[in-house]
Amino acid sequence: MCYGAVMEHGFSTKLFDDRKERVRFGSMTKRQLLETDEQNREELMRLHKRLKIAIRHESRRITPDNLLVGVSYFTMWIIVYWVVVSGLSGAGLFGSGRFFMIFPPIVFWGGIIMSGYLLRRYAVRRARKKVAATMVAEGICGTCGYSLRGLGVQDDGCIVCTECGSAWRASRVTSAYWEESDEVATRKPGWVLRNVFMVASEVNRTTTDARSRFVLTVDSRLVVLSKQQRETLSPELRKSIIRKLRKIGRIFRVLLALFMMGIASLFGLIGYVMLEEEMLIGTIVLWFIGSVIFLLGVVMQLRGDVFLRAVKVARVMVRQGLCPVCVSRLAGLEQDDDGCVVCLSCGSAWRVDDIPWVVEGEDGSNNEA
Repeated sequence: MCYGAVMEHGFSTKLFDDRKERVRFGSMTKRQLLETDEQNREELMRLHKRLKIAIRHESRRITPDNLLVGVSYFTMWIIVYWVVVSGLSGAGLFGSGRFFMIFPPIVFWGGIIMSGYLLRRYAVRRARKKVAATMVAEGICGTCGYSLRGLGVQDDGCIVCTECGSAWRASRVTSAYWEESDEVATRKPGWVLRNVFMVASEVNRTTTDARSRFVLTVDSRLVVLSKQQRETLSPELRKSIIRKLRKIGRIFRVLLALFMMGIASLFGLIGYVMLEEEMLIGTIVLWFIGSVIFLLGVVMQLRGDVFLRAVKVARVMVRQGLCPVCVSRLAGLEQDDDGCVVCLSCGSAWRVDDIPWVVEGEDGSNNEA
């Protein structure tokens, strides 16, 4: 996997660093990233994995421009496929043998796969700004991907990469990979938690902070938090946070459950009417067992994180004065020049000047900060 990114300047396709100087887009493989600092390969490996998850999240995210590009790729390929196949058929090149039966489907599905690949490449290109912000926050150059470790700060507050010459504000390096962090890593939900209890996966918990850095938020029931992280929250505050997070996507979860129940009831009714009497008892037993399993699935879907949006999770947590990544306290932290507060544990930045700043009390009451 290759990635590399620079900051975008508005809606322009030109690429600029923090000095508003135009820079050339570069790319870096996993091997090159790990070779930039042999002493911290483990930390760089975690960064590479997080960027890979973030790019997967961006490729799945449905946005108007992403949808438009996907439809355009698909439509263009259908037109090309129709023109090519029709032209070859009209010229008599296919004949009527086995080749005519095999070639068109192969070409058609090959084009569909290629369209999906191009759409993913577009998503990666669109995410360059966020990838760059994430790399700079970790102490990696957002243009070429080389380490900024040990480089001095210039008079304008920027660090200049010795490899490519890009300049990045030193204040943006909030969680350097070579420094020890107080953050307690959240648990990665296993297969059972993700597929049975419907706990949000890392891809679905991916969002960006106020400085466009990719981060992983908590889930709606705080399952991914470690025991040490949960102990930092009082039981009343923990229940209050869960109650607010569970409201995200609740209407859509209920509608989905009702739809699933309706479909299951319809098939059950049709089967009951069409069955013969001598088959009725045995089939009812099987239908009952299947219904119990299906109902358990509906319950898990209602209790899970289906339709949970990470960006809304971040907004709810910030309103409680807590970091959406590691649940550390944000209240009382000093704002930077860009209006953000930086979490002391994980280094994520959150803007609070445009959000109602409410701090949840230990008893679950709301107090204006």
